[in-house]
Amino acid sequence: MEKLDDGEIEYTFANGNRFVGSVVNGAFHGKGTLFLAGGGAFVGEWADGKALSGAYTFDDGLAYAETAWDYCSEADRRFHCERVTHIPPAGMTLFANQPLPADGGENA
Repeated sequence: MEKLDDGEIEYTFANGNRFVGSVVNGAFHGKGTLFLAGGGAFVGEWADGKALSGAYTFDDGLAYAETAWDYCSEADRRFHCERVTHIPPAGMTLFANQPLPADGGENA
């Protein structure tokens, strides 16, 4: 990567990723946003070219969290975008916490 000019910049990498924010001594420093070419963005605080803190948001608007995801789970197996657009899960839905007997539950 080429050395960046200091100040507020908008820089597009060869792979299509784009950084908008502050540069000091040729490195990301201060507040900045890294937009990924495939979608999504990381908004954070940078020091000497390294992210210190921040948050990633997927292209569909879902904020990344390491824990407490309430989608793609036993409670709701749909993806976030399916929940936002009210698309029901595909196939039959099992409203029980135990699998049905092999005969489909007819003799239960």
